[in-house]
Amino acid sequence: MNEKGDIETLTAFANTKGGRILVGVDDKYLLAMQYSLDSYLYDTVNLADKILGMLKKEPDITQLALSETLFVSRITIVREIKKLQENEIIRRVGSDKSGYWEICSPSRV
Repeated sequence: MNEKGDIETLTAFANTKGGRILVGVDDKYLLAMQYSLDSYLYDTVNLADKILGMLKKEPDITQLALSETLFVSRITIVREIKKLQENEIIRRVGSDKSGYWEICSPSRV
């Protein structure tokens, strides 16, 4: 194992198409990250549809987790969620901390 060569390889990976190196994350996050990478790099689905897809799979996901998984800022997620709520496509059930997202318009997913 060549430490310098390994670091150069990891750096090259991280610089390719927005690659990320994740250290100390759990399997659930890695699965979400893989889903996101696949959809982000290969699909033509817009951001709102990506958010809806993730909310369907994990209704209690946080805005931070959405932003990290979809490679956008948290404020972008906040703005998109606000649009989805205004268009009555999703709604928040319960509190900000312990609640979850409900999809009101299943035809969008």
